[in-house]
Amino acid sequence: MANTGGYAAPPVMFVAGDDPARKPVVMGLVSDLGFHAVDAGGLRVARLLEPYGMLWIHMAINRKAGRDNAFAYLVRGAGAAGLDRGST
Repeated sequence: MANTGGYAAPPVMFVAGDDPARKPVVMGLVSDLGFHAVDAGGLRVARLLEPYGMLWIHMAINRKAGRDNAFAYLVRGAGAAGLDRGST
């Protein structure tokens, strides 16, 4: 995660949290690191992100993809309102 460049699309980083004042700050930091910051919702959603992380680990280690791989989040058309950085 040290270098987010060189991928066909920006790697995604989902953000879950309940603090409406601080979430935009976190989303901005994630975006500044080169990730496609996506608001996943409230903190209760964080448990859904844990298996996602385990899938990445499985692909990196067990499927021999290595650490230099990333997932992307692609949305077709204008239906992505409310998902990207800056949305609430």
